[in-house]
Amino acid sequence: MGIIEHNQLDELDFRILSLLQRDGRMAYTAMAKALDVSEGTIRNRVRRLEEGNFVQVVGVAEPSRTGFSEVFIWVKAERGKIVHVMEQLSSLPQTRYVAYATGAYDLVAIAVVASRHNLLHFLTEELGKIDGIEETDTSVILETIKQTYDWVPWPQGEPTVTDERAQDPPEVEEFDVDQLDDLDRQLIAYLQKDGRYRFQDMANAVGVTERTIRRRFGILTGSGILRIVGVINPFQVGMNTVAIVGAKVNRQHIDTIAKQLARQKEVRYVAVATGPYDLIIEAVMPSNDELCDFLVDRLTRFTGISRTDTAMVLRVCKQIFNWPID
Repeated sequence: MGIIEHNQLDELDFRILSLLQRDGRMAYTAMAKALDVSEGTIRNRVRRLEEGNFVQVVGVAEPSRTGFSEVFIWVKAERGKIVHVMEQLSSLPQTRYVAYATGAYDLVAIAVVASRHNLLHFLTEELGKIDGIEETDTSVILETIKQTYDWVPWPQGEPTVTDERAQDPPEVEEFDVDQLDDLDRQLIAYLQKDGRYRFQDMANAVGVTERTIRRRFGILTGSGILRIVGVINPFQVGMNTVAIVGAKVNRQHIDTIAKQLARQKEVRYVAVATGPYDLIIEAVMPSNDELCDFLVDRLTRFTGISRTDTAMVLRVCKQIFNWPID
């Protein structure tokens, strides 16, 4: 099978994507059983979806759970220099996400830093060297309320799945960042690059037994520090509107509104932040009509929101998950 376009995806493709969103390491045999097709068919479809940039199976580590901070950088560029600024932002090792956007800012970037000192260096030295930046605002994430890669609605309606294991949310166990050791960090680093990396290959690479790797993997995923998910490119599957919304909120309402937003099916990210916005929201939907409904009909009903700014994502230029954790 060759590379496919969005309009060539069928119901089986969408059902496979739905399963991978929920469990990126789900065995091919389990997927085949759940979808009532052969294992060979599943392997071929997954390979084709990965090669077509529809899905990337990776280990997603929560920055705050691994001793890091996540920072949104809102960037205005000088006229005629937006592409140059984007390229320079994308080249920085601290940035894990860079996108062109509409609205008050030309670019939205997300950086991961280890300390206040690193953040200061990033803002003053790294960003300061980029020619063409006219203005920046910075939002340090204080608390992530919701970050999901299992989003609905799908443009064709949510695919049906019958595998109960893939639908159950993971149980989160207590695990402090101070308990992470070098082996944990090596394991996370391998899985950030490839969420389906074989346990035996990781064991051979770091010089421990496969049993040890499996036990550590269970601890990391059970505690919520690491999730293995199929990250789907929304534009590739007909979810043509991705918006990042910054909201100013009366302080006494922040917690309530954040939780209400987290229950919205289109919302896949909600965080409490410093800087120009109290809450940062990412929403994914099939069209601008749905975005209009979300902003005008629903968001305005939330008591305590005084202002919102909406940045529609035009193109994602960089999105990586293997930021350094050592």
